[in-house]
This record gives sequence, C-alpha cells and structure tokens, in this order.
Amino acid sequence: MSHFKPWDDRSEQLTSSIPRPPLLRVSLFQCCFLILCFAAVGVFNKSIALAFVLGAAAHIIPQTYFALRAFRYIGARNIRKAVKITNQSVLGKLVLTACLFALIFRFSTDINLWALFLGYMVFQLSSLMWYPILINRPQMR
Repeated sequence: MSHFKPWDDRSEQLTSSIPRPPLLRVSLFQCCFLILCFAAVGVFNKSIALAFVLGAAAHIIPQTYFALRAFRYIGARNIRKAVKITNQSVLGKLVLTACLFALIFRFSTDINLWALFLGYMVFQLSSLMWYPILINRPQMR
C-alpha cells in the first residue's frame, strides 16, 4: 500500500487545469520581426543592420531561456519549485545577457553601438507590448 507524499517527485506528474502559455509562439514572432527589421535596415546599411540584429538577439535568447525555464512547473502543488526555478531563471537571464554582450564586444571590432543598444531596447520594449497580445490570444485547435 503506497501513501501519497506531497514532497515526492511523483507530484510533478499531476496535471494542472491552467494551460501553459504559448511561449514559443512569442519567440517565433520576435524572430520573424527581427528578420523583417534586418531586411528593412539592411537595404540601407549592412553594418547597422548587423549591430541591430546582435542587440535584438541579446534580448531574445535570454528572454526565451527565462520563459522556458520559469514556466516549467505550473500548478499549486509545484509552487515551491516554481518560485525556486523562477529566481534561478532571472539570475540565468541576467548572466546570459551579460555574456552575450561580452561576446559581442569581444569579437566585433567595428560595431555601431547606437544600433546595438537600439536593437536591444526596441525588442525589450516591444516584448512589453507583444507578450500580452500573443499570450492572451485564443489558440486555434
């Protein structure tokens, strides 16, 4: 006879009535928006377009990492794991962002800093606008 233990790892197998947010759809939308921006700016100046893309990638990659890790556990039974993994994900996102900027500065000799930080900030601010729209949109099944 087995007894239910709330601290047991089998509690992860229980499902929640709360659906997971469509995080990959948001990242895919951001990548499509990035390609569109690159094509629009690349017509005029390729080095500015490359700097813009690198800045945007420095936002998209850590944000996707955070979103996939933070929403791993959903439901009231996993609240401790969810809080712990969210805190770890925030730290991981900050470290990943710092590492990406360090790599960009290390391996790019003549990068346009204005375009780099503009790309980062445009995608940072656009995620504030697009996340609620794309996540709350009803899904077709």
